[in-house]
Amino acid sequence: MNLWEIQPAVVALLQADTRLAGVPIIADDGTYPKTPGRETALAGPGLVLIVWEIESDGLVDATEAGLAAHDVYTPVVIEENPTVCRADGGVKIEAEKALQYVLEDLSGKPPGSRRFVVMDPPFKNFGKVNGIRRIVVNLSLRTFVS
Repeated sequence: MNLWEIQPAVVALLQADTRLAGVPIIADDGTYPKTPGRETALAGPGLVLIVWEIESDGLVDATEAGLAAHDVYTPVVIEENPTVCRADGGVKIEAEKALQYVLEDLSGKPPGSRRFVVMDPPFKNFGKVNGIRRIVVNLSLRTFVS
């Protein structure tokens, strides 16, 4: 998988999960927390998944021929506005349930793709800040660049 394909692939895998129907899944454009659509999602269905831009998690190996194995950090931010999410009209998917779905969707072996690996720690729960619950899922994908 090419580096530029990783973030869109994560978005597509999450969008394919019918358990997340109605949940906006957004590819961050590097402006988090001002990601376009984030505020609307928190005010609407009350839950949003934001796939951050990739980042290097280290060079694993490189050959003299130029092939390099990279671990690519691929975080997913889960944000829940419990007041909206759990009310009538909300998606009623709590942040921890979304966390379970994200881990199941990405850390298994999706058909036709490489497996994302959960990092240590697999996730960080930041609790509730200004009424919004936030959990960051820490995933890595080994990819090869020549």
